[in-house]
Amino acid sequence: MKLVFVLLVLLFFPMSFLNAQDSLIISDCNLDVLPLKKKNAISLQSSYVKTGLYAGLAWNSNFHKGWNVNMSLSSKIRHLSLRKFTPMISLGVGYDILKDNWKIDLVPGFKGQLVTSRLTETSVVNNVEMLFGYEFVLGDRYKLVQGAYYGFGHESSENFNVRYSSFLIHIGFGYVFSH
Repeated sequence: MKLVFVLLVLLFFPMSFLNAQDSLIISDCNLDVLPLKKKNAISLQSSYVKTGLYAGLAWNSNFHKGWNVNMSLSSKIRHLSLRKFTPMISLGVGYDILKDNWKIDLVPGFKGQLVTSRLTETSVVNNVEMLFGYEFVLGDRYKLVQGAYYGFGHESSENFNVRYSSFLIHIGFGYVFSH
């Protein structure tokens, strides 16, 4: 429950206080001020993970010299057709290694995610996963996002505990709403 609270606080708390430096000063013989690339984006994404196919909403913020934070909330597509909400909450951090390129981002990083599935009224299965991988982003105002992650997970319920290897593949389309 604490993890859900922290994720919700991070989701609704403005990240503008992390932008301590709004420009980069280059001092050779003259002083020029070049703006740093700042982006906040919201995306619709589809993800394929070990537990199924998910659709959801993702938020991404470039907050300090190439460091990115991304959060997403998704639900299992099959369960949505049955009017059941099976949430997948993800929080990730990465570093844009192509930060000087304005149209392409390549962001290796890690992502933690929590998937909760209610099987019956009394039976709940929780999956906690820690994944490492990359995101490739193409575009400036409108963007296409593709990512792949691999890692390990832990599945637990009142009857069992299982450790397993896991993966995440996602693709999305987003809009950058601030520069």
